[in-house]
Amino acid sequence: MHTDTLAMITILVVDDMPENAAVLTRFLSPLGYNVEAVNDGETALVFVNKHPPDIILLDLAMPGMDGFEVCQHLKQSPDTRHIPIIIITGLTDREANIHAIEAGADDFLIKPFDRVLLEARIKNSLKTKILQDQLLEYQRELEERVQQRTQQVERTQQVAVFSLAK
Repeated sequence: MHTDTLAMITILVVDDMPENAAVLTRFLSPLGYNVEAVNDGETALVFVNKHPPDIILLDLAMPGMDGFEVCQHLKQSPDTRHIPIIIITGLTDREANIHAIEAGADDFLIKPFDRVLLEARIKNSLKTKILQDQLLEYQRELEERVQQRTQQVERTQQVAVFSLAK
């Protein structure tokens, strides 16, 4: 991906620890990404609904609405289910990993994260999202064409019926 393309890509960091969000921002911004950060689950949902990001980096252990709930909520909504979510958490137990994947997470990294792995997983998630976005656009175009063609057929039928009635 080119730097011009990356500047248009928004990554939302959701972490209740400002220093963790700052580390991610300092790492990702020089790579050309537009990074936004929020510090709780509720704010993340509001942000995503107003300004859907291209990818979400989500902590699990947060007060109030935790990362599991945020992930599950976003993956249940038709408007947000296509946004890749990468969990970045200090929880190291296998159950947390399984629970996050069951909630809909697309990937999982444990803090402290490896920068090379994070960058690779972001790029892979973005490639998948770009393909999904293209498929959704193609689906929309096909639905529009079907609707237009159906209207043409209906008009032709009306003309034929009217002509036969004369």
